[in-house]
Amino acid sequence: MALIEVKNVTKVFKEDGSLPIQALSDVSIQVDEGEFTALTGPSGSGKTTLLNLIGCLDRPTEGRIQLDGEEVSGFPQNKLAEVRLRKIGFIFQDYNLIPAFTAIENIEYVLWLQGVSVSERRNRALAVCEQFGIQKLIDRRPYKMSRGQQQRV
Repeated sequence: MALIEVKNVTKVFKEDGSLPIQALSDVSIQVDEGEFTALTGPSGSGKTTLLNLIGCLDRPTEGRIQLDGEEVSGFPQNKLAEVRLRKIGFIFQDYNLIPAFTAIENIEYVLWLQGVSVSERRNRALAVCEQFGIQKLIDRRPYKMSRGQQQRV
């Protein structure tokens, strides 16, 4: 079974008063579990748009997307948020740390969203800090960290 299946997906962006921009046209791709896939192409070719659709950050204009056998194309925003929380991991070019949170709180945040208990969140976050060698950063806020330190958090 395919982990990701994109069938005949088209994405058109429309802004008030401007001409529509077709970012994707009839794209189909299948990625099986355990498969390594690279998405390449020139700037403006639709790579980010496709990843945003697969990542449930946006919806296709036409076509369908299945993740782990579940059709997600027509899900409402709250259901898409649930899929992102439970099934999708993102690596952003920006670090997207919450400025008011310490490093450990930033690491714990997604576990809090998932309803993980306070003690379990802390234990798991501390294990990640140890794994990445950032134990000394746990009480620092992002503005007190270098870009490299922020990236590891």
